[in-house]
Amino acid sequence: MAQDKQLRTIERFGSEEELKDYLVEDALKKYSTQFGQELFPWPLATTGAFTNVEVSGNQATAETSAETLSQSTTASTDTFSDTNTQEAGVDEADLVETDGEYIYKVGDGSLKIFDARNSDQLSVASETDLTNLGNIHGAYLYGDQLTVISTASPWYFSSSGFFPYYDPIPYNPTVNVTMLDVSDPTSVQLEEKSQLDGNLLSSRAIGGEVYVVTRNSFGLPGPQLKSKKQDTPIEPVPVDLSQEVDLSQDVVISKDLVVSDFSSVSSRYETEEEYLARIEGQELNLGLPNYTTVDHKGKILSEGLLSEAKNIYKPLDDKKPFNLASVSVFDLDDSQPGPKSSTGIPIDGLAETYMSLDNLYLLGNNWWQSGETSFLKVGLKPLGLVAVGEVPGRVLDQFS
Repeated sequence: MAQDKQLRTIERFGSEEELKDYLVEDALKKYSTQFGQELFPWPLATTGAFTNVEVSGNQATAETSAETLSQSTTASTDTFSDTNTQEAGVDEADLVETDGEYIYKVGDGSLKIFDARNSDQLSVASETDLTNLGNIHGAYLYGDQLTVISTASPWYFSSSGFFPYYDPIPYNPTVNVTMLDVSDPTSVQLEEKSQLDGNLLSSRAIGGEVYVVTRNSFGLPGPQLKSKKQDTPIEPVPVDLSQEVDLSQDVVISKDLVVSDFSSVSSRYETEEEYLARIEGQELNLGLPNYTTVDHKGKILSEGLLSEAKNIYKPLDDKKPFNLASVSVFDLDDSQPGPKSSTGIPIDGLAETYMSLDNLYLLGNNWWQSGETSFLKVGLKPLGLVAVGEVPGRVLDQFS
């Protein structure tokens, strides 16, 4: 390992102002060739309609009937088995959990609870609709609380700009951390739902603390496009691909452009002055992940930046990382809504995670350095980055 990599310092941003200055400076360099440039549209090459397009994410499914569960699970009030874990004491999200009396199965947009007190007569205690949570990845059972981890991502059609066809791509992905009260298995109640900006990398739980690792782009969004006819901003429009999308009227939905007469409308990017005026006062909200926590009625309990500026680390080198890894902790034993704490670490590639009782390790494959893997060691108490390093080789999965 090269000595200069061993000597890299680990520092956090000292203030909101310092982080804001970094984000603005980075954006002005990154988008310098776009400011004020004209964009001429491509002619529409696709007409007709996309009908019943099904978008499948990473939702895990578990087609498990009461009969199958009865055959595979022997439950009693005295003894029951835990699910397999890679590290003793560190739980991983599962589609099926049990407390020895009831079996909790999540997936396919629902929570099914089976009464397993008499394994010869397994019955359904309740079924709760969870379709509004998006793609369910698993859950953690802790006492009378079931914490469900899920993801959601609207989609929109985007032209590549160089090819005459349109592809659906994700738009504003989010991660949901939903806490359910299962003290009465026949009547499940939602306690709170936290929605975090970003993509889900992984999650773990130790006792009553759930750790969620998410990934966002790190930096301010690019300049907006403006119609040259009206000189007004043009916003991307999300599309629900579970419904019919009608393109027969030559309406094009793209990453930066939505127009009804695609052949005649041209646009330009904001100038640097317009860009700075638009983002002024919103630099942190635009450049960093946010979260919102609501109760069962949808009332907002807590919201804001996922990590405060003082909990975000400076880039470890001069490569201007394009990703921000966020580690957020949810304490199931306290009454505080939303994440108890969170930290953000700029990084490029993120591949896998590994967690012990004391530390969380983030592993990334460095695409600019072939055959090398970076390691970030995050201490859990207190939560924070404590060491970085690189080793030869590439990670295959969390077990290797």
